[in-house]
Amino acid sequence: MKQLTILEEIIDLARWAPSGDNTQPWRFEILNEQHLRVHGFDTREDCVYDFRGHPSQIALGALLENLSLAAGKFNLEACLSLGSDSHDEHLVFDVLFSTRKSGVLLII
Repeated sequence: MKQLTILEEIIDLARWAPSGDNTQPWRFEILNEQHLRVHGFDTREDCVYDFRGHPSQIALGALLENLSLAAGKFNLEACLSLGSDSHDEHLVFDVLFSTRKSGVLLII
């Protein structure tokens, strides 16, 4: 069995984020070992639970938080930025991973 890379392990942990009707409205694009692109999809046309796309956005937020928390397991921190090609029904986030600068995780 192939051993997962650290980034694949982070994704494996993060993908357990809850989503309405278990639609998991996201896809991952691995650009390199430190750069992940997350594509979030609005499922309002397909899923009765996705009123105005807000539940999809909440689920995507849970996924991004899980990515950040999972990175901590490997002494990494995740820097998230909204992609310039994002729009209301297809949000794109770039996630860059780097070594955590201190042993303390500060949440503000």
